[in-house]
Amino acid sequence: AERHFKKHQWHKIIELLEPLEQLYHENKRFQYLLGISYLYSGDIGSAYSALRRAQSLDFRDKDIQLALAAVYIKRGNTEKAIQIYIDILDRYPNCKQAKRSMELLRSMINKNIDLQSNSKLIYKFLFIKKRMLPVFITIAFFAFFSITVIYYFMQNKQTSLMRPEISEINLTAEDLSNALDFSTQAKFILTESEIKKTFEKAKQYFADYRDDRAIVELNKILLSNASGTIKEKCTTLKMLAAPPTFTSVKDKFSYKEINANPLLYDGIAVIWKGAIANLQSNNGKSFFKLLVGYHDGKILEGIIEVIVPFGTLLADGNAVEVLGKIRFSSIADPSSIFLEAISLHILH
Repeated sequence: AERHFKKHQWHKIIELLEPLEQLYHENKRFQYLLGISYLYSGDIGSAYSALRRAQSLDFRDKDIQLALAAVYIKRGNTEKAIQIYIDILDRYPNCKQAKRSMELLRSMINKNIDLQSNSKLIYKFLFIKKRMLPVFITIAFFAFFSITVIYYFMQNKQTSLMRPEISEINLTAEDLSNALDFSTQAKFILTESEIKKTFEKAKQYFADYRDDRAIVELNKILLSNASGTIKEKCTTLKMLAAPPTFTSVKDKFSYKEINANPLLYDGIAVIWKGAIANLQSNNGKSFFKLLVGYHDGKILEGIIEVIVPFGTLLADGNAVEVLGKIRFSSIADPSSIFLEAISLHILH
């Protein structure tokens, strides 16, 4: 199929993939190839179905979004197409295809050009790359290989310099000589060496841009018998974590994993899919129960309260993907857990 795709042999792709649709229903690349082929073949309805399926599997893929925008244009829904271009540019501000397509579409709308009846105009909104020359492929390969090798040898040196605010916070000899405090109740009992090791492990995670893993290690110290001075430094480090985005979150924590020991995950970012229930709105905020894992109506992993501190159009029953931070109304009460939404995407 990929070989036919490079040659723009759309009908051959359809003949090859259509019988396998049920088998690869959950494969976004499969759905994208099939959707593009339908679109170029003029079967707009089938193109829409395949590309919507691909979008539900990965809404951040800009190639899928660009193709779906072209389908909306062909169906006469130019407002939806423009919204897709805006969404792409929100995530990828330098995406030339989205900028060019949006400008072209607005220009055609202003000129009252009939986009639905002119079958060839739709191809102006698609950016299917032509086959590359073998020489170019060879040059590109060696360029990529060289960059990869250089990056591999420079990575450790660079990461220590890229986050100086993290590397500057250390446990001193004095901190470690008074590392333990048994005057308060602790969830974790650690030795001096364990505290030092956990602290350094957190800093290494920060250096690797795995901020959520770093926060878990710091929380372990904050919930331990470590001294107040050491805990203050842990709190400072937690505050230096980078704001999470859908693309920057590297470590995926499941509902089951967090539910087993909630306080250990205070402040980490999660990306969970689910369905909305008991939606309420007040003063520009939304509140709902997220039925985690139930976005497709099959498996309910658990239920968590979600607070959305920004305006958004939601409805009970919506399937959504939520990027949010684990929070607690009372840090001493694991049952007071909730999810503070940072961003969300409506799946359907």
